[in-house]
Amino acid sequence: MENGGFKLAIPTTGRLAQEALEWLASLGVLETLWVTSVVKTINDFKKLPEEKTARDAVKRIWEEGLEGVTLKYDLRSGWRAAFSAKDAEMRGNPVTVYGSESPSINGILQGLGDVAVIGYDELVAAMVRYLYPGMNVPEWDKLNSRIVPKSTDVHVIGSTRIRDYAGLFLMVGESVDVNADYLLGIRSGRTPVYVKGQNEGLLYYLLGNDVDGRATEHVEQAARDDKTFCFDLVRSGSTVERESD
Repeated sequence: MENGGFKLAIPTTGRLAQEALEWLASLGVLETLWVTSVVKTINDFKKLPEEKTARDAVKRIWEEGLEGVTLKYDLRSGWRAAFSAKDAEMRGNPVTVYGSESPSINGILQGLGDVAVIGYDELVAAMVRYLYPGMNVPEWDKLNSRIVPKSTDVHVIGSTRIRDYAGLFLMVGESVDVNADYLLGIRSGRTPVYVKGQNEGLLYYLLGNDVDGRATEHVEQAARDDKTFCFDLVRSGSTVERESD
């Protein structure tokens, strides 16, 4: 793979990785048949508990000649196949599409990438430190004007229309009586709030610095405990629905 040209970061796995690859295929940047094979591989090979099983599965994929797939360990899904990178062209110019660990926007902040396709939830979590105090979570087209001037090199271009809506999602054990005193306990720090690490800044931004935020990867599982309260950003809620089955 040549190390040059325009660099575009997308997620390595998940719904947004699939949608970003298909979007790039629709633009003619990536080959449709290749994208179809990679998406199928990413969806088929996940939640493999043993590293050797996962390694053998990916090795078979390589032997079949499929490029752009690698092995990754995910705290939520176990061993799985993930998108790595692919050389391409856009209007005659070389482009490297590469899979980036969340948050993908870090590639830009570190000067390694030129553009990143990210989810709205990741964007809000990554950019919350640069937003004006007291501001509600904005829409894409309003975000740029709300970022504190000269605070970051990241410029928000806008939406790719890849189902980029995200909502705040609050979870709690089903037997908990969520009354005014309980909510006051959350804001005052008496009741801990479990949250994904990347969303801790947003939690404090929205609920105040007295909140007892505790980072965890499995917020859905933590919510099953009747004494816990959880905070997350979601796009469709399908993960919560799946974890609850």
